[in-house]
Order: sequence, then C-alpha cells, then structure tokens
Amino acid sequence: ESGFQQAVRSGLVEESLNAAASQNVLNFMRLASASDAHLQQAAANTDAAFGWIQDATVRQEAEWSLACALLERRMADSALAVLRPLMQAVPHTAEWGYRALKAADALAGIQQFESARDYYNLADSIFSENKLDEARLTTLGQLMALEMTIPQAAETAIAALNALQEKLKSESRGAQLLR
Repeated sequence: ESGFQQAVRSGLVEESLNAAASQNVLNFMRLASASDAHLQQAAANTDAAFGWIQDATVRQEAEWSLACALLERRMADSALAVLRPLMQAVPHTAEWGYRALKAADALAGIQQFESARDYYNLADSIFSENKLDEARLTTLGQLMALEMTIPQAAETAIAALNALQEKLKSESRGAQLLR
C-alpha cells in the first residue's frame, strides 16, 4: 500500500496510463497505413481490435476509420462486415447521414450495387429525419443515377425509379427538377 501510494504521488501511474492511452490512439490512427491482412483481421473481430475503447463515440469513430480504409482498398466484404453493425448502432445525426452517403458512393464505385442502394436509402432516411432537404435531394439523385446505370432488368429499374418519384412529392424546386 505504501509503494502504491508513493507511485501514485510520484506520477508514475499517470505517466504509465497516459503512455498506454497514447499508444492505443496511435495504433487507431495508423489504420490507413496498416497492411491489408491487418485491416481484414480487425474487420473480422472489431471487439478484439477496438475493445480497449470505452467511449462508444470514440469506438464508432475507430470503426468508421476502419471501414473507410477498407473501402479505399476495395475490400467490400470486410468493409460491409464493419459497416452493417456500425450503421445500426450510430445516432441518426446529419454527420452519420453524410457518412452513409459516402459509404454508398464508395460501394457504388466498387460495383457493390445492392449494398450501395441500402446506404443511399439509409442516408435518405437520416437526412429526412434531420430535415436536410438539399442533402436528401442529392442522395435521391445519386440513387436514381444508380438505378438507371446498374445492370438490372428494365422492369426492376422502372419500379425503383417510380418508388423514388413517390419520395419526391415535395413541391420544392429541387424536388420538381429531380422528378
């Protein structure tokens, strides 16, 4: 007990904890430069990779960074393994709407059309909840472009476009132009 009190008073415990925390933060920040194998390993078990992060918001940021690094490297399966549970857990704030939109754009870019559609719809939902009409129109426009360009039956594309037009019942100038 005496040794413990002396270590606490001397600052050694605080210094040790700060060093460990700094090392953990550095490891988290180095995700973009990690090897493909390391990123895939982290995606396969996010609890093992990020279990040390106590704050839910900070952990969500770490998982988002991992998903972005995976998407940049075109590792769709691993990215989706991180994105699916993450996007279900995050608050529906404007920031996460823009992140869902970014994920949708990246997924469309690597020809993961079904998943891209899901994230465009999520972004639309979040923007609608937050009454961000311009962002919502941008999202619906990108979703329309996706539906018109992906390989699918004409009937399927027409049905999807009709459903999107139903979402554009607003009389705003942007909605009219998009319709």
